[in-house]
Amino acid sequence: MSPPFDEAQDMIRRGSGQALWKGGAGFVSSLLLALLVLAALVGTAHAQQDFPPWPILFEGEVRAGGEPVASGALTLRVGDWESKPVQVDHGVFRCCLIAGPPSGSYVGLPVTFHLDGERVASYTFDFPRMDTPDRRRIELVFPELPGGGAPALAVVLAVGVGLLLAAGAGYAVRRRYRRSATGPGRP
Repeated sequence: MSPPFDEAQDMIRRGSGQALWKGGAGFVSSLLLALLVLAALVGTAHAQQDFPPWPILFEGEVRAGGEPVASGALTLRVGDWESKPVQVDHGVFRCCLIAGPPSGSYVGLPVTFHLDGERVASYTFDFPRMDTPDRRRIELVFPELPGGGAPALAVVLAVGVGLLLAAGAGYAVRRRYRRSATGPGRP
């Protein structure tokens, strides 16, 4: 064996190296424990940010202007994330409109409901952190649909009738003007 190794063995046998070894083991143990605690804390914080939160599954009714929506595509948004659309049929959408953003960073962001990608429902809330998935039945109310109802039809009919009357009046005036220009008795 080499001389330095022999000297170290002699020191350990005489007991002079035991105190150093115990102190070293205590230091190494403390260092390992601190590293494990740090890794656990970092891992937990990382998991809370990147692990997807539990989803919320929605089903319910959709109304616009007090009436059931005949049909349309319904989505929801959590921040900048958007769900897959579900179809609305006769004012009802069945399971499942799913609020399931991809990471925990979406917890606390507003949830909004959109009909045909444009209109936003009055119901909104902040996306919660939950211990289990959740299923909710909701009623969504949207502003009145543009161009979809009896009032819009009445406006179209009124404008059409107005145009016909104006055209008829214009024709009558033109005909009367021609008669006066050509003199009486001439067509």
